[in-house]
Amino acid sequence: PHTHHHPELFTEVQEEVGLSAERGHSSFAGSCTWGYLVEGHRGMAMGCPHTLAALADFAVERGIVDAIDPSTLVQEVQRGCDVVQKEDSWTYEFGGHTIQLSGLNRELCHTLDSTGLTAWVGADRLAAYLTPDLVASKAVLELGCGLGLVGLLAQAMGARVVMSDVDPDTLEFCRRNVALNESKAHVQRLDWAHTDPSCHARFDLVLAADVCYSEAALPALFQCARACLTPAPHARFILSYVQRGCCQEEVWRHAAAAGFKWSPLQAFGPHDCIYSLTPSSCGE
Repeated sequence: PHTHHHPELFTEVQEEVGLSAERGHSSFAGSCTWGYLVEGHRGMAMGCPHTLAALADFAVERGIVDAIDPSTLVQEVQRGCDVVQKEDSWTYEFGGHTIQLSGLNRELCHTLDSTGLTAWVGADRLAAYLTPDLVASKAVLELGCGLGLVGLLAQAMGARVVMSDVDPDTLEFCRRNVALNESKAHVQRLDWAHTDPSCHARFDLVLAADVCYSEAALPALFQCARACLTPAPHARFILSYVQRGCCQEEVWRHAAAAGFKWSPLQAFGPHDCIYSLTPSSCGE
């Protein structure tokens, strides 16, 4: 169901939460933060489950819809309310390098069609971790690049960079950001489950930030990273892990199955961490 087919959905939700067009960022938007920006809910894969479930129950109880997925309902209400700015931009400074990004507002969170269309904390952290000593003159592949912050910074620090994602809209935003920063980084589509043979055994470093959303995708993620690394002893997969839909135990089980061993590089609280993963045959 869509709100233009069910205008009463928008009207009744407005009345229930006290939302008016003049109020802009309403208490409704603030209470959800579209579910995901609240620190205590970082482990939830689809935003705040209690908020989404209550919103779905509200629509079903009033006979507005027979049944609806909570995340779909939030998307429809958000489109009707139009309470957030869709476009956004960010400027980052890292060690004398300025990176500019354009994308969609972070407050859209998981109501976006693709999580790669906005900027996320995992990429911020990994970018802050990078140094010229780590990446300069190396062949670097970024998996799930999103808007391109990590790859753009790595290229600015002297790496030969390929930024990859599977979503066409995300890739389009990334290419815009490459042009915006006059970067030499290359952008290409890459499906973890069907890795382009031209990427095999090619990269000194594979980088990924905030990509562990679904356990079902983890085998392909780690197998892709393993396939793309060179067999050289210095080869590393550096993962900025943010607890979303996958717990650490699930992540490391699949990493081990792909032949990786890991060590923490920088922790952020009890769950989030930047890790170095090394193919077992390479040694530490």
